[in-house]
Amino acid sequence: MDQGWLVAQGTHEELMQTSPLYSLILESQLQKTASVPQSSLLKHPPYGDRN
Repeated sequence: MDQGWLVAQGTHEELMQTSPLYSLILESQLQKTASVPQSSLLKHPPYGDRN
């Protein structure tokens, strides 16, 4: 999605080959994950505290 518009669809492999935006978003997420210590990833659910 880009400004609320669906700009590409497909599998991960298809999007990596055809969507520069998807590639940028994925790279951004991977960089954020790489900067977080693994121990803190184990302490928190993937989508925040659900209590």
